[in-house]
Amino acid sequence: MKTLNKIIIVIANFCLLIVALWAVTVPITGNKKYYMYEFEKNKTVEETGYNLEELSLIADSIINYLMEKSDDMQIIINEKPVFSNQAIIHMKDVKSLYVGGKIIGIVSLTLFILSIGYIILFYKDLKSYLLKYSLITISVIGGILLLFALYALIDFDNAFVFFHKVIFPNEQKFNDAFFSSHSNYPELPGTDNLMLIKILDISLFMDCGIIIGFFVFITEAV
Repeated sequence: MKTLNKIIIVIANFCLLIVALWAVTVPITGNKKYYMYEFEKNKTVEETGYNLEELSLIADSIINYLMEKSDDMQIIINEKPVFSNQAIIHMKDVKSLYVGGKIIGIVSLTLFILSIGYIILFYKDLKSYLLKYSLITISVIGGILLLFALYALIDFDNAFVFFHKVIFPNEQKFNDAFFSSHSNYPELPGTDNLMLIKILDISLFMDCGIIIGFFVFITEAV
């Protein structure tokens, strides 16, 4: 019984982490104001040639696609497609992660609620080691996150590559996640294969990562 109780405590704390990640990632990446703030901060108008009104439409297209409100992320501006085929294929993979993440988030939330219910119900049996095993679990999770955060601060480019290798173990999907002036697929004349990363600048991801990391840290600490 003690072993089961300890497992429940670990599950509760781990699921809290997943729920915290889910709870902050979706609102940020689905928030148009965040995109527009980043566009102005990163001088995306100068970088892409699109004005703020056009970037607003592009942000709508990205958000609607990721949030499953649209089946196609492509958008035509000035009679030209904004995104290359490689960008569309890569974002399809990203959307699959969102869908999978949503399912994991819902399952984790359910397990977290059930675990908390169990802990409350059997609190008398758990109270002698509830704090201890909660702190151990949080320390292990926090330590792993801190190590990766330090890795990212020291060498963000390699950390970025490592992160993509983890989420895209398939070699083709991994290769499609990185862009050069030459696309991995046939493209229409004049298509800029770098446009996706010009719009979604690396700074946007760094800021997003900082916000998520801070939120998760506060959640686990509390």
